[in-house]
Amino acid sequence: MKKIIFLFAFNIICYSAFSQTASIQTQTGVLPGANTSVNVSLSGFAPDDISGFQFTIRYDTTHLKYISTTDWYTGVSGVTVMSSVYYGSIHTLTYAWAESFGLVIDGILCKLNFLNKTSATGCQSIYWSDSPTTRMFIDGDYNEYTVTYVNGAIC
Repeated sequence: MKKIIFLFAFNIICYSAFSQTASIQTQTGVLPGANTSVNVSLSGFAPDDISGFQFTIRYDTTHLKYISTTDWYTGVSGVTVMSSVYYGSIHTLTYAWAESFGLVIDGILCKLNFLNKTSATGCQSIYWSDSPTTRMFIDGDYNEYTVTYVNGAIC
């Protein structure tokens, strides 16, 4: 019985130690009419590398105006960014990047810059999506990671 408990605990620890996460920051205290940035961060990928990614992020243009994406992780350049209306006031930002070499990325991947258009306080969601582009992060051998995605907001 002790061996079974040990093996179960060992598997849980190993699984959680090597899980990859992509997070959109929740930025609080943002005043109506103010510009703000939210971080897109990656964790749990080190010591492995990333040689490519593609993903879509959505937000509501009723409350937020996209300004730009800046401060890419060192070595990440030439990212293709496509901005489009998905449905009504829901807007999408689609990103794609690949290199012939991998980078060890653990921390802030980039910053999304927005204008908070609301006239009252409240939280406006910024969230991951698989449409129009499926989320994917790949390693140097082009194997896809299994990633946990965490949505964010501007509040």
